[in-house]
Amino acid sequence: MIRIKASTCEWMRRVSLILTIVTFSFFWFTAFSGARSTLAWRDLSQAGVALWVFLILGAIIILLQLIPAIILFFSFVGTGSHLGYKVVGTEKEKEKESTEGIKELE
Repeated sequence: MIRIKASTCEWMRRVSLILTIVTFSFFWFTAFSGARSTLAWRDLSQAGVALWVFLILGAIIILLQLIPAIILFFSFVGTGSHLGYKVVGTEKEKEKESTEGIKELE
């Protein structure tokens, strides 16, 4: 019997499904085992300052990612506009450059 190897797409789907089931079952188990233990469930009203610090630090980290994005964007725009709007020299300048190149060869 010839065994046909599953394509990469099918393999990735299977792995993704397995990881999803394992992750879901892990969190399901930990949630209910925590409920049965002596740990007290906490609501967001007790978080207070920690929640605000988390949100502010997250916003700062996201905004800091704009710095390299802006640098890359303007680098791309500068390169594209330089190539797109490059001014070609006049005929006299071209002629002068070509004669200088010939003189260098001699």
